[in-house]
Amino acid sequence: MKKASMALIASIASAAINKQSISRRQAHCQSAHSASLNAAAACIMALLFWAIPGSANNGANTTQLINEQNTQAASDLEKITTPLSTTINAAEIQALTLAFVQQQASVENPHTRIEYSAANIDSRLTLRRCTQALSFTPQKGNARSGRKLIKVRCDDHKPWGVFIPVNFEQWQSVVTAVRAIQRNEVITAADIVIREQKLQGINSDYLTRINDAIGTLATRPVAAGTPLSNSGLTLPKWIKRGDQVMIIANSHGVSAKMAGTAMADGSKGQQIKVRNLSSQRIIKAKVIAPGKVQTVM
Repeated sequence: MKKASMALIASIASAAINKQSISRRQAHCQSAHSASLNAAAACIMALLFWAIPGSANNGANTTQLINEQNTQAASDLEKITTPLSTTINAAEIQALTLAFVQQQASVENPHTRIEYSAANIDSRLTLRRCTQALSFTPQKGNARSGRKLIKVRCDDHKPWGVFIPVNFEQWQSVVTAVRAIQRNEVITAADIVIREQKLQGINSDYLTRINDAIGTLATRPVAAGTPLSNSGLTLPKWIKRGDQVMIIANSHGVSAKMAGTAMADGSKGQQIKVRNLSSQRIIKAKVIAPGKVQTVM
């Protein structure tokens, strides 16, 4: 269908100009058509241009244009038919490695924004192109360093392996101090917000929920704008050893209260030993509020 259309256009062009003068240029178009449809189209457009009155002196330019189109067509065809390179270079290996770590991060850390970049490697690195899909294995290391090492392997009949370093930066929405917090200060809702932070390495210790920080005690000074981590917080002691406490016992819908003495310090949710002052028995109880414990059944 395309060949017929091109032939029709060429025929119309021939009828509009001197047949004897254009015959040589038609031969050029036929040659161009055998190499590329695009080259043939360019040839015919040049043929029509040559036919415009006053443009006869451009014949030499038209021939040059045809020759250039033929050369380009041959070059395009050569690119298409050239077989895939038998080697893989450093840039290709780095690109494949980056694609792997980015895909892995989206699965393992869906709530974290991680940006990867290629680390410096020898640009002269060239390896035989693998006939199978390459395998990528992250190596163990210090996540806080901001760098990962990935082992890239080819496992075909002539195996090879290479280690590719990858740099990364991590951002995550974490609990952040809005003011300076002193050591042993109890943290309130007014002291913190959720804010995206650039973190040093991949650290799962940072808090991501406001409620996990409210009521905790800072174990060290925290500067304004600093993310809070579990390692820098502790629960305040609601009960200290020797304190008089209220023991609450619930059984089958019946609640009883009695006095007791704490035998150890206790924070929210902790179990401590308490002496029942009525029976003098030592029981285990859970700290539920400052000065209050609940029996553990």
